[in-house]
Amino acid sequence: MRKQAELNELLNVLAEHIRVRRKAIGITQEQLAERAGLSPNYIARLEIGSNTPSLPALISIAKALGAQPFELMAVGTGYTWLNKAQEIAWLLESLKKDDLEYVLDQLQASVRYIKSQPRG
Repeated sequence: MRKQAELNELLNVLAEHIRVRRKAIGITQEQLAERAGLSPNYIARLEIGSNTPSLPALISIAKALGAQPFELMAVGTGYTWLNKAQEIAWLLESLKKDDLEYVLDQLQASVRYIKSQPRG
């Protein structure tokens, strides 16, 4: 019973990481399926955690997403700053240098503004 719960948790983490990474790089499930050599239905089932991928499929998906398989399977405890940091990194990776510089400047200005506001 416990092993099944652990497997379900891993599948849910994998599903979330695939979905977040795919959206962060701006591709559809169909485009991911094409890049990975898999069917769109297979990708859709993975993204809801109802399929257990084979190792070759996991490697193909990771490669298509520009990630390592272990990155897609890193188990956290739900929403954490590390998960969000990874999502932000994936978003930033897709930018050209000038656009990246602009986004970083805007982010720094936003953080400075938020920190300057009274907390209450």
